[in-house]
Amino acid sequence: MDNDLTNLNIEWIKPLRKDRPFAIIHNTYQPQNGKTFRLVPNKETVLAELWDWARQISSVPSEKRTCASLICHLRKDVQGIVRALETDFPELRIKEYHGKSDPVEKAHDFSNVEESWKDVDLVAYTSTLKIGVSCTNPKFERAFCIFNSYIETNAGTNQMLFRMRCIKDYICHIEQRSSNVPITENGLFQWLLNAKRECLPRELQNRGIFPDIDSIIRNKDVPTVRLWVAYMLEKFRSRRLFGWRMVDFLREAGMIISIIEPIPKSEEKVVSLSRVVKANSSIVKAEEISDVSNATIVDRETAEFLENKPRKTLEEMRSLDRHHIVECYEILPESLTEDFISKYGNYNHMKWFRAYRQLRDAGINNETAVEAIIRKDYRDDKLAVATRAERHRICLELLRICTPAKDIDDRVRYKADDVKAHIVFS
Repeated sequence: MDNDLTNLNIEWIKPLRKDRPFAIIHNTYQPQNGKTFRLVPNKETVLAELWDWARQISSVPSEKRTCASLICHLRKDVQGIVRALETDFPELRIKEYHGKSDPVEKAHDFSNVEESWKDVDLVAYTSTLKIGVSCTNPKFERAFCIFNSYIETNAGTNQMLFRMRCIKDYICHIEQRSSNVPITENGLFQWLLNAKRECLPRELQNRGIFPDIDSIIRNKDVPTVRLWVAYMLEKFRSRRLFGWRMVDFLREAGMIISIIEPIPKSEEKVVSLSRVVKANSSIVKAEEISDVSNATIVDRETAEFLENKPRKTLEEMRSLDRHHIVECYEILPESLTEDFISKYGNYNHMKWFRAYRQLRDAGINNETAVEAIIRKDYRDDKLAVATRAERHRICLELLRICTPAKDIDDRVRYKADDVKAHIVFS
């Protein structure tokens, strides 16, 4: 087993091997001895060090440069930082990999990273570079990391950290968000019951489209349920204890852990690097929306073919994104605009609307459907995505845009001006 094996993993492995002898060989070799991991209190400190490094490296002849990696949980962080660096240091040689980067280029580069990265100064990536890639080039000495406790698990993040085997110094900021999720088995079952009985409207508590919580609890000793429980607890423990668990793991691996004080705020009116990155991230996002809006329109049959295609081109991915939006909201492909994609094209908005349609098809009125979507998000601990009022507003807006008037129970009640009258703001 890898060195991020946890006791929780062992707990759910045992029931799968019930009545059979088995042994777990846990790799306790500590390859990280002497490496440093510096934890900083804000993103600005990481960016300041990254910019100092880029400024220094850019002034050195290419054959004498050392290399670094930029590791982020969020794609928008990678995109914004890379775009800002390319603007400030055009001579810097950068490779970036994330969910929206060219899949053909990724497949080519990942097949031989030693060759692909031999003339690169910075490799920037998200969890798309987590498993199956290993670089032993000693020129990679530093890593700049920006993590979010609610995105990746500890185990997944550890995999991301050690893709570059020779890095000696890590500087990292972790955004740790508070969470109400449980971290014990009994707590998990009670939380599920509360979610069903308190967070769902009574008329939906026994509908088949929602998980049968009572059945899960009754069968909690079944191996498949044990697997699910172990998965949920590992995910939830990562959310609540992410920073502590990461530091503890790295210390056990032999790293030297230190805390860096925040950079004092300058009295001069200087635009922070965080704002620069955010602005560049917005520019990249606008370009992506434009690309999706102008992508080739495909029919359902072609979309199904592309879905099953193992290696898609960037243009094919954009066509699929366009198709998914059109299919979700049941609108004409020709009527899809950049403004609509910007407002409702992300995963969460589409998930909410699909949930609404599922409820509507089950005979639920619109008000109850919208309320159920909001409460289901609570059960899934998605509170950080948007406020309750914002989710309600989005659902109502989508009802007006995408649902024919004859299908709305009481259209007058779904005017934007009336939202505040019947929703409690978070």
